[in-house]
Amino acid sequence: MNQLGIILTNLVFICSCSTTLTGENIPQDQNRWWPEQKKPCQLVKTTYSNFGEEMLVHSIAGLAAQAVNEGLSDELVWIDDSWYNYDIWYERVKKRLGIEQVKTFTPMELVKRYFEQGIIKGYIVYSRDSGQDWRTREFSKIDQSANVATTLSGILKGVIVEQGIEEKVKELGLPMLADARGKTLEDCFKEHKDKLNRRLLLTQTPIRAQGRAYTIAHRAMAAWGHDESVTEILTWLEPPSPILGWFYGGEDNHVKLLSRLGHHLHPGRPANLAVFSAGVHDYPPNKVKAFEPSSIDWSKKHATSFLMSDGDNFGWLLRNFAQEQSYWANPKNGEFPMGWTFAVAQLAQIAPDIMDYFIETKPQNASLVDQNGGYWYPDLFAVDRPNRKELLARHARQIAHYMRQQGSSVFSFICMDISSDESKEAFEIFANEMDGLAGMIAKQYYPYNAGQGKTMWFENKNGIEIPVITPNYAIWNHAHWDGGGTPAQIAMWINESAESAEQNTEKSFSLTSVHAWSHFEKGTPGDPNSQQIGANPDEYRRTPDSERGLTPVKWSVDEIDRGIEVVTPEELIWRIRMNHNPCQTKKAIK
Repeated sequence: MNQLGIILTNLVFICSCSTTLTGENIPQDQNRWWPEQKKPCQLVKTTYSNFGEEMLVHSIAGLAAQAVNEGLSDELVWIDDSWYNYDIWYERVKKRLGIEQVKTFTPMELVKRYFEQGIIKGYIVYSRDSGQDWRTREFSKIDQSANVATTLSGILKGVIVEQGIEEKVKELGLPMLADARGKTLEDCFKEHKDKLNRRLLLTQTPIRAQGRAYTIAHRAMAAWGHDESVTEILTWLEPPSPILGWFYGGEDNHVKLLSRLGHHLHPGRPANLAVFSAGVHDYPPNKVKAFEPSSIDWSKKHATSFLMSDGDNFGWLLRNFAQEQSYWANPKNGEFPMGWTFAVAQLAQIAPDIMDYFIETKPQNASLVDQNGGYWYPDLFAVDRPNRKELLARHARQIAHYMRQQGSSVFSFICMDISSDESKEAFEIFANEMDGLAGMIAKQYYPYNAGQGKTMWFENKNGIEIPVITPNYAIWNHAHWDGGGTPAQIAMWINESAESAEQNTEKSFSLTSVHAWSHFEKGTPGDPNSQQIGANPDEYRRTPDSERGLTPVKWSVDEIDRGIEVVTPEELIWRIRMNHNPCQTKKAIK
């Protein structure tokens, strides 16, 4: 197609769209931390059959989304990935966008289609890392050219092409825009940082494609590791910024690094983020039905609650959490009050269709607790920046906006040291910045229940005392610390605590944090140690008869004495508030 044909094709695309596409960016909402994606008028679908095609289609989808943001097109690409159980999400997002007919193309057909439209300018070639032993292999020997190519893709408007399929792309007439093979992340960053988005970073192993489309759409950097070059990139990013993906090396080490520089991690391997987030700016959100503290039976003296971990992993929520029998799809979900840590603020910004699904399917006695607004440690957050308090306050306001929007009133932290002055400073700032907050929960990275049930109190700007409660116990297989153990052990301790309080004519309140990944067997009644799997923590992963997630919580609930009421974390917090300051709490309830 000649140049005139390309121009006419683009004009047809733009004029046929019912939404005006001006090429100007939608003004950035100060409450958001994710970049905004404009709404399309059309959606096309594609899939892949191998690694090279998977990386290719993610770059195609990214450039298509970038073109919509620039007013050059009206069409987004949906990557049909059955492994992610995305069928439900696909139908919901189509309905929200008002799209009925969706054409399907092969990857090469899309390359040709968008090259002829001028959306794709050419290709960037890279070589695939072997992927062997990347967790232990010397970092310098890992081939990072896929991340270099991804970074260049958003700038040069070129699809990323693994060298094994380069000839197929060349046959379509695409010129090579850059050769990423042998290039380092450090050199790429130094040469192109003035053209890159300073409010988003993808940290992804070079052998995975997920997250690249969104990164390319918003001209962000793709990197991996925690060496000096990555530290330089994290320092260059404007805090607080979202970091999408996962790092090389130990979990706590990389979360410490990005926390110290004032950023928050969003784990997981989500696909189709550009489609999920399209048009969110003008989408009216649904709300969780608010818990009414006036409904509490205050005559009940003893209360306990359970809270599932890892809900900050929004990639997990987008992927298989909703349909997995261990978690949301468990038949026992709704049989008893349960708390779920949840990526409330993240999903509200980037995937409202999925947030709506969880609101619609949430049992009445389930509670969604916003977990951290990403994954970061408040005691380390921005300690390497000169304006730590300001950045903490800004992120608190951002999270609070979406919690109010979605009807969530409980916020949960994860700290490296729950008792440090820096943690308490963060708690105080959040208490002041989060209007409508019922209370907060703080657990430690390890062990979850390091606070041993202690409650800390912080006055907000209206003089209201806001509690920060800590878990008393942790359901965790092969836990070798006080308060950590099997479901049956936790039930035994809850019962003993209530019995002791009863003897002293006191009330008892307890919270148990549930390690989402720990497997247990139902075991022998009366023998709490029999629920453990294997002889040591390295063996606890699973057995044919083991369960994780909600079912082990049900085993614990079944062994709790009848005089102890199992409640949601929201209700537990209101009970703690009433016990601590009844006069103030009664006024708050009115």
